[in-house]
Amino acid sequence: MKNKKAITNTIISEIMGLMLEEPPKDKEIFLGYLSSIICQFDTDIAIDVMNEFGEEGKQKALAIKINYGY
Repeated sequence: MKNKKAITNTIISEIMGLMLEEPPKDKEIFLGYLSSIICQFDTDIAIDVMNEFGEEGKQKALAIKINYGY
């Protein structure tokens, strides 16, 4: 089983690759959908991942913290 950091790094890398291949029309909305999906598996990883995607990602990470009572 991979550790949390390895999982986080893999998800970040795959999202960055996806965004390079197909840039989203609206980064904030795109990250919102992805953060919702990742939260279904692990909210801590979702927060760590979102924090790597600029200001929009940091806002999503904050929203996760508020929504999940961190």
